[in-house]
Amino acid sequence: MNTKIFINIASRMRLTREIEPLTNTIKVNHRKATRFSNPNFYKMVSSFMLATVFLAVSVLNASATLIAYDPMNYSGSQINTGTAAPTGTPNQVTGTGGGWTGNWGGGALTLNSFGLAYSGLPVAGKSINTLGANVLYNHIASAPNSGSVWVSVLFKQTGDIGGNRAGVILESGSGLGIMLAYQQFSGTQGKPCLMAMNGTTTVGSQIGTSGTAQTYANSNLYVLKFTYTSGVVSSISVYSNPTAGQSTAPAADFTVSSSLPSIGALVNFGLINPVGAATITLDEFRVGDSFADVVGVSVIPVNVSITSPTNSQTVSIYGFTVSANATVVPGTITNVDFYVDAAKVGSLTSAPFNYSAGSVTAGAHTLQAVATDSGGIMATSTVVNVTAADLPPSVTVTNPAGGSQILVGSSVSLGASASDDNAVTNVNFY
Repeated sequence: MNTKIFINIASRMRLTREIEPLTNTIKVNHRKATRFSNPNFYKMVSSFMLATVFLAVSVLNASATLIAYDPMNYSGSQINTGTAAPTGTPNQVTGTGGGWTGNWGGGALTLNSFGLAYSGLPVAGKSINTLGANVLYNHIASAPNSGSVWVSVLFKQTGDIGGNRAGVILESGSGLGIMLAYQQFSGTQGKPCLMAMNGTTTVGSQIGTSGTAQTYANSNLYVLKFTYTSGVVSSISVYSNPTAGQSTAPAADFTVSSSLPSIGALVNFGLINPVGAATITLDEFRVGDSFADVVGVSVIPVNVSITSPTNSQTVSIYGFTVSANATVVPGTITNVDFYVDAAKVGSLTSAPFNYSAGSVTAGAHTLQAVATDSGGIMATSTVVNVTAADLPPSVTVTNPAGGSQILVGSSVSLGASASDDNAVTNVNFY
């Protein structure tokens, strides 16, 4: 509590003199005896127990890594044959593509100034779509051909194209692979299906179909799992609109393990629209080693730390504020719980995470914060040790200012500002 007091007194000085800063002795009456005397303040207070504060973070999950990533953040209004593919290390946090080699080939695509969005998935801000009857493809720099390779893409189609097929192509360097497309279901919906591809642009037979129709106009997220045996794809599982940010893959929408072309390492990624009957928009192409990698699990893991009280700080027994910082990408922090002596005392659901703790007994106490993100993943800060005490008051002369001059015989208004963690009862002037 802050208190300001002004008292008029008659000066008995016979000469004009300069008042030096804090030449007055001021006594503040408080619950405990405390005396401030100029030039040195002497405080008679109880000794405080101090403890070291260790601030750290317990992270419950790891950061996702990608083999290749293209957020479609190119310049201009088109991608053409000869447009350089993004090289270097892919970075989902900054929306920086990478993991590709060479240039785009085949034709041209429209580069949109907008991106597709999907709940919980980190996205960058642009997208590509078909430019008439066309095909364009990119090349993955270092695609594995063993174990499992996971691919994800955002896919949107404007309307039904009947018995035609158009969509995403995923192929080996020889042009053998598959196309993810829609089988006609209605004027607004289609069933995801896989088409065999040959020679990069030749569409073959339909080799697998989902039993569930999806809405064309939605920004649909598709995840494909390519399982390799002896360097060749032996099965492909398709996941339609899974929840982004989850670590474990749900049940596949459908799986194809027969009639597959002899697909080696995936090299070509692109978009094909053989008849130009619909506009297809693609965005956020990812290639990774796991399902979690390509659905944005913990690009930046849940992170929580207590920022106040600080190291070895003494807090008031009458109450104090605990501040925490919590972050995660993708997703959001849904709540931060606060603990005093291992007992939950409160929770906040939005930043800033500044919790006002109530009164505590004098002595040592522990503080802790637990953050939860929108995917249910939690992180816990390490224990922060503090000491609670009845803090002494503070007082400062505010008037006259240091260096002021007054006339002999004139009245002087003395002012002081006093504060205390509980209440100031009075201020005495000397």
